[in-house]
Amino acid sequence: MERLEKYTGYPIKYTHHMINTRGTRFFGDDLLRRLILKTYAPDAPLNVVDTKLRNNTVMPHTWETYRTVFIETQKGTPYIDAVEAKLVGQPSKAKRKAIMSDARYVEAIHIAEGMTDNKDYQDALMAAIRPYLGLDYLYRYLTDYIANRSPRNALQFLARYESADDGWRMVADTARSYADIIDKAAMWAQKIKPSDMHDELANIVKKERDKDIPLKDNTALEVHVAGYDFITPKTSHELIDLGEALHNCVGSYKKSVAEGRCAIVAAVKNGRPVVCIEIKGDAIVQAKLNNNKSVYTATDEEVRRALDQYMDVKGLRDVSRDLRSSN
Repeated sequence: MERLEKYTGYPIKYTHHMINTRGTRFFGDDLLRRLILKTYAPDAPLNVVDTKLRNNTVMPHTWETYRTVFIETQKGTPYIDAVEAKLVGQPSKAKRKAIMSDARYVEAIHIAEGMTDNKDYQDALMAAIRPYLGLDYLYRYLTDYIANRSPRNALQFLARYESADDGWRMVADTARSYADIIDKAAMWAQKIKPSDMHDELANIVKKERDKDIPLKDNTALEVHVAGYDFITPKTSHELIDLGEALHNCVGSYKKSVAEGRCAIVAAVKNGRPVVCIEIKGDAIVQAKLNNNKSVYTATDEEVRRALDQYMDVKGLRDVSRDLRSSN
C-alpha cells in the first residue's frame, strides 16, 4: 500500500480479497485488479471491480465505458462527479447516493433512464431493477410495459414480488413468458392488472402454443344445483382458462377430454370456478378446489353439499377420496 501511494501521490483506501486457491489461474488476479482500480479511482466503491471489467447485457463494453470515467479521476476529479458527467443522463441526489453505495447501480441507472424521462420514476426504477441485473429479457418487458401502460404500473408489478420468498423467480418467469408471446400487440390490448401479469402471460403463451380445438361434447353432465352451475369446457382454450383460474394442470388434459377418455366439469358460483371435477364413466376420480386442494378441506359446507347433490342428480359415485376425508 505504501508503494502504491508513492506511485499515485495520494492516500489509497485499504482493499482486500480472499485468495483463490482453486484452479490454475494466478490466485492474486482479483486482488491485483482491485489495486489497479484503486490507482485509477481511489474513492470509488470497492465492488466497481467486481462487475465493471467484464461484458454485461445492457451497457457497452464496460472497460471502454469506464475508461472515460478513469481519465477524469486520474486528473483529480472525484469518482462520483466523473460517473455523473460521463455515464448519467439525468443526475439526481438519489442516483449519486446509489452510485457510491454500490457500483452496480450505474447499470441500473442506465437501464432506468432508457425506460422513462421522468426523474422521479427513474430513481424508483433503478432501485427496483437493481436485484435483477443481467436479465436482459426483463428490461425489454419493463420497457414495453411502460410504453403501453406507465412507469407506475411497471413499479407496481415489481413491488408485488419485492418481499416474496420466490419473488425473483416469479419476476423472471413473467418476463420469459412475455418474450415467448408472439402477438404482443394483442396481449397489451388486454387490460391485465399488474398483480395478474404472471398468470395471464403464462396463459397467453399456452394458448399460442396449443391450437384451440373442440373437446368432446359432455353437456349431458351440465346442471344447475344448489346455487352452482356445473358446466363443461367446450374447447381446449376453455380448459386452459379453467386450469389458470384454479391454479392446476387441467389444461394438459386436452387430449384425454377430446378423445373421450375423461370429462372435465367445473362447479361455478357467481361466474367464478370453485371446483374442478374429473369424471370417468359414472365415477368422480378427482374433485379439486383452488391449488389442487381436496373438496373435503373446504371451510364452507355449501360446496360439499352442492357436490353431493350433483352426484345424486347425475348418478355419479365417488372414487376420488377428494369429497370425504379418510380420517
